[in-house]
Amino acid sequence: MKKTMTLMVAALLLPLSSIAEEELTSKERAQKVEQYYKLAEKSYIDGDLVKTQQALQRSLALNPQHGPSYALAIKTRQNRAKFGIQARQRELAKVILPEIDFNDLPFEDVLRDLNDLIEQTTDGVVTPNMVLIDKNDSIKQKKVTLKMKQVPATVVLDYVLNIAGATAKYDQYSITIRPHD
Repeated sequence: MKKTMTLMVAALLLPLSSIAEEELTSKERAQKVEQYYKLAEKSYIDGDLVKTQQALQRSLALNPQHGPSYALAIKTRQNRAKFGIQARQRELAKVILPEIDFNDLPFEDVLRDLNDLIEQTTDGVVTPNMVLIDKNDSIKQKKVTLKMKQVPATVVLDYVLNIAGATAKYDQYSITIRPHD
């Protein structure tokens, strides 16, 4: 009789424990969705397309109806080109040039030399592809003198652009340089 009673109680409690586990799993799932969404949001702000997409995929796999993740996925898709530009700028900022010594060189030569130096420093991993557009030849021959050591490539480029009176526009595959308007 005691064994029968224990089995009956166990049988009655089994569905209740499944319901409790289901709720816990649901809560954990909601927490995971939020964690992945927060990671996606941070990665989006940091400009990391791959991490953003991975986190959103995980979030939406757990809850396809999660509105914030869905909205961020749309926003990410719409701003895809922006990620390439930001990645290019971050990549260039990580390149530390050991020494810069431009002594009264024409601006167009400085850009070519800087491009080559960045490629050499990174063993060809980073290729800036600087393109000078100077229809009126107003800055090509401007003389640039600059001497620096252990400086990020973006800082060197900024100094050189300021000296020559030029601006740079990054795109996914190149850096277009023009005279100030």
